[in-house]
Amino acid sequence: MSAGPIKTKVLGYPRIGQDRQLKKATESYWKGESGLEALKEAGRQIRRENWLKQKEAGIDLIPCNDFSFYDQALDMTCLLGNVPERFHWDGGPIDLDMQFFIARGLRPAAAQTAPASEMTKWFDTNYHYIVPELSSATQFRLSSSKVFDEFQEALDLGIKTVPVLIGPVTYLMLGKHHDNDATFDPLTLLDRILPVYEEILRRLSKQGAPWVQMDEPVFALDLGEDQRRALNSAYT
Repeated sequence: MSAGPIKTKVLGYPRIGQDRQLKKATESYWKGESGLEALKEAGRQIRRENWLKQKEAGIDLIPCNDFSFYDQALDMTCLLGNVPERFHWDGGPIDLDMQFFIARGLRPAAAQTAPASEMTKWFDTNYHYIVPELSSATQFRLSSSKVFDEFQEALDLGIKTVPVLIGPVTYLMLGKHHDNDATFDPLTLLDRILPVYEEILRRLSKQGAPWVQMDEPVFALDLGEDQRRALNSAYT
């Protein structure tokens, strides 16, 4: 029996733009020189160029949701509705304005300020991410449409992409402990977070996604028994 043809896949594509358009557009927005719609349009153009380049190169499995206006951990925080109380989130869909508020502690449109969430290095790289804040009271619910919107964007171009998500165990293990109980273990939140991941996967499946890429870089760490059990439980 012969195996099927080998397929090519890109795990993630640089999102800054060929001429660093994303950096320029973001800084212009933050300075008040351009509006939010101009920034969103810059993002759409970069995503379109990235997808079409990969299609033209003959890549079989092209990623989506690898684009971000800030970082993918913060995108996941917004997707899961894990917004710290100090940002006074109203519980509605989390937009780009609220995302920047969490990252920067500044929301000019609403004249709001708050201590920004902590930023730290992504494992041993020079890339940074906004650290999720977790406690025994943390609850999760689907609160952003970004991954679904970007999958549809690509679909409208005739490209059926592979949505990329940070996996639940990595998300919890990279979070920062914000709890008065010194014995609190973020992995105890696994049963709360998994139903939201299941909802995300069901919705992507309904949209027509044949594959989803779940990134669990904690697999590369020296894991304890509880952590290995959490990974096994999550994917079972």
